[in-house]
Amino acid sequence: MKRFRFLPLFLFIFTFIISLCSCDNKKPDNNQNNNNNQNNNNTDVNAPFVDYVSQVKLTTDFTGKTFKNDGIEQVKFSQHVDGDTIHVIDKNGDLLKLRFISVDTPESTSTIEPWGRAASKFTKERTKDAYSIVITSANGEPGVNDSYGRWLAYVWYKLKEDSEYRLLNLELVQESYSLSKNTEKDPYTDYFIMAADQARRGGKRVWGETDKEYCYTGPQEVSLMQIKKSLLEKGHDSEYYNKKVVFEANVSRYYSSSPGFTYFLEDKDIESGETFSIQAYSIDSGSGNLRKPNVRVRISGTIVYYENGGVYQLTDIYDQVYSTNEYNVRVVEENSVLEPLEITDLDTLDVNNKGLQFRLVSLKNLVVKKTFTTTKEGSSSKGAISITCEKAGKEIVVRTVPMYDKTGKYVVNEKNNLILEDTYKNKTIDVVGIVEKYDGKYQIKLLKMDDVTFH
Repeated sequence: MKRFRFLPLFLFIFTFIISLCSCDNKKPDNNQNNNNNQNNNNTDVNAPFVDYVSQVKLTTDFTGKTFKNDGIEQVKFSQHVDGDTIHVIDKNGDLLKLRFISVDTPESTSTIEPWGRAASKFTKERTKDAYSIVITSANGEPGVNDSYGRWLAYVWYKLKEDSEYRLLNLELVQESYSLSKNTEKDPYTDYFIMAADQARRGGKRVWGETDKEYCYTGPQEVSLMQIKKSLLEKGHDSEYYNKKVVFEANVSRYYSSSPGFTYFLEDKDIESGETFSIQAYSIDSGSGNLRKPNVRVRISGTIVYYENGGVYQLTDIYDQVYSTNEYNVRVVEENSVLEPLEITDLDTLDVNNKGLQFRLVSLKNLVVKKTFTTTKEGSSSKGAISITCEKAGKEIVVRTVPMYDKTGKYVVNEKNNLILEDTYKNKTIDVVGIVEKYDGKYQIKLLKMDDVTFH
């Protein structure tokens, strides 16, 4: 029996090692927390908090000035994107896509990172209902763009008329929603350094805390039917919301949504015969597997709620060229032709029928009554055409995606053949497109000219 005397000790050591190696419900190392190049062990949660944001004042007069020419302007909030990106409207009515200077919040759109959604929510709460927003450039120079066409800016806001402006860029660092990404040329460098050091010592959020809204474990194998049914029934309480999933589906359509690509996925449940669909978004061009015609793919990503569109979608997609990662997008079936659902009665397109959203459908013998092209400069929809159609006394809007030829004229043909508004007027058309919700109604998104037939 002596050979078993060390068995209890061996089992204890073995169990302890296994517990250390387990990844479930553990917060792994991530690039966001490891990219600070500083030691995060010296936290001091009891140190007195210093509001560095209140020490930075907006003193430059912005009356009558523009950001593009003078580097400062009072603007109106238009759209929230994520923690360090918003859209605003300037004095001329132009849309400015802003990228915050000196910060880099965790991702929350095409890629999901710990604390990305929290940072995004923080920015939205301070800009959407702000009493006033003023944007300034670095060093008071005229505004400049980054490689994505976004204007680089410091964003100042105040929630009430009698309150002072606060520098949101610095506040994101001070409240541990972002690391500091400043240089010696930035006018507020010292404040960013002090705010970042205080946040680091506090050890909160991006400086060490576990994000309860982030899924640290690997994706779970499910079907698109399971995902959609759960989202439709439970919404944010769904077991798949903010979770990583992997499933198979057909790619019905896609388009370049600049930046990135928007995809529409469908899958038919064999037993019930029902078809389920979802929107997916990726900021990278990826391997191209999602843009091959008539393919069925295995795809993984995170289910999130896209607030600007008011829809649940798949993002955080892993799609890398030559990757051997098991969750990389891959084609599982070539020539998997997806037949669109034919809509014969427009009453079928009722928004209460939530299962129709993002479905590929066909509609025949639509009579075009009027058209309208979005021409607003700076709008992401510039060049898109709304085509109001009628069938049996009922209306439906067909909305194209923006396309242009080399001269900047509006087109809806990838081969640069001009198809202007007047082309549609008084014509009868057949259309294949994606069902989408807009302004409380369903409309049809037309993504390519191959999907429209003129009678």
